[in-house]
Amino acid sequence: MSAHAITLYYAAFTRASRPMWTLEELGINYALKKIDLKLKEQKNPEYLKIHPLGLVPAMVVDGQTMIESGAMCMWLADQYPEKKLCPEITSPERAHYYQWYFLSCNHLEPELVKIFLHTKKLPENERNPSEIEKAKVLFGQSAVVFENALKDKSYLIQNIFSAADIFVGSQMIWAESMGLLSEFKILTQYCSHLKGRKAYQSAQQKAK
Repeated sequence: MSAHAITLYYAAFTRASRPMWTLEELGINYALKKIDLKLKEQKNPEYLKIHPLGLVPAMVVDGQTMIESGAMCMWLADQYPEKKLCPEITSPERAHYYQWYFLSCNHLEPELVKIFLHTKKLPENERNPSEIEKAKVLFGQSAVVFENALKDKSYLIQNIFSAADIFVGSQMIWAESMGLLSEFKILTQYCSHLKGRKAYQSAQQKAK
């Protein structure tokens, strides 16, 4: 696979950590451009031409823009099959690969966002404890599915590290930071295992 010219627009503590982690796992060259959210740089006209919603991350590949962190991770994994970050397109495990991506995207992350909003992000007078409790219940129901899937193995797909672990793992690590994994020993071990990866640590260092 020929090299791509890749620039990742990022901010610390955002979903940009996912494609950055993927890029580090792939071990390929890429450029980083930091967007200062406190200075509202994401709303600058120049950046809005890159990401029309004024969000991060955005990734420019050979002059073409991509948005959505999950799409970036999946695309990057497919572009470098020799790195084996995803099952082959004809593999039966490809179905599970898609499954874990979308299950986490649709059932884990929305509840994590609600919990984050009502515990940290929103002004105190706008926080709703009942929303937190509902979100915790729904998150827990989905977390059980992943806990069961990871019994007796370290990774989701054939016990081989893949981009699905990056996408799911980033959400589990976020959940752990909010104290949501205390009842999930397997998921806690999963997070610890993932955080020990050199590529994860490199991405975290670069994302500061």
